[in-house]
Amino acid sequence: MCPHEPSSVRQLQHELESLRQQLAAREQELTDALQSAAHIQRSLIPRRAPTYHNLHFAWRFAPYKKVGGDLFNIAPLDENTIMAYLIDVSGHGIASAMVSVAVHQSLSPTTGRLLKHPLSHRPFYRITSPHEVLAELDAEYPFERFEEFFTISYLLLNPHTGFVRYANAGHPPPLLLHGDGTMERLDRGGPLIGLNHRDKSDEGKVQLQEGDRLFLYTDGLTEQINEQGVPYGEARLVASLHAQVGHDLGHACRNALQDLCGFAGKAAPQDDVTLIGIEFSRREPPGMAT
Repeated sequence: MCPHEPSSVRQLQHELESLRQQLAAREQELTDALQSAAHIQRSLIPRRAPTYHNLHFAWRFAPYKKVGGDLFNIAPLDENTIMAYLIDVSGHGIASAMVSVAVHQSLSPTTGRLLKHPLSHRPFYRITSPHEVLAELDAEYPFERFEEFFTISYLLLNPHTGFVRYANAGHPPPLLLHGDGTMERLDRGGPLIGLNHRDKSDEGKVQLQEGDRLFLYTDGLTEQINEQGVPYGEARLVASLHAQVGHDLGHACRNALQDLCGFAGKAAPQDDVTLIGIEFSRREPPGMAT
């Protein structure tokens, strides 16, 4: 036996243990970073569902992993305009979380600069149209800069009249369920953000009537498969939402996700799932609530 062999073995064992400790430390750093990113993302989601005059909101959010690509916000821009949006960043993990947080800041009523254009006369601002907001996001988040893309549904709603202006960028069209039982897809829009292909025809408008419900969702909902590999699909979502007529908006969102879980069975989630409900109803007394 070589007289140096025992010391060589000990040296290898020492090096392997050192590598193991380094890997464990890096894994802990990554875990800590993911937890921090998840905490930041959760802090950006509205804490409770607001009511603004005749507009009532509810949602359900089920992240696929600790850090996901879905993010949304609902906030007043002035007394006649409520902004609501839902974004879905490609992929998962810290990179997607960083993009979603950056977009949230860009669309913040307090820190963002995309939502209002200054004027030299009263009221000294103009609300940026949905088409203009998406064009600004295209310029601010080009794919070649971030190597990430995202989809978005962006809406401006009048809380008194129910008038809605909207635009989509590569996002599943919001579903409008009228009080008479008919359904309308709000499908005006263009390609995903980052490709810099906007057109004024991307913007649409709709008038909500008493009892109408508008639902925004991400494709993680409709693309969820069951144990046979069959996707849930938009038709099942529409049927599920129709079945919730008579339930309050919060229960409708909750029951819709329960129906999705029942459909999926033992099939593992494939993506984040977000469902936002907006109801136009004068049942609540006037007054802003946050």
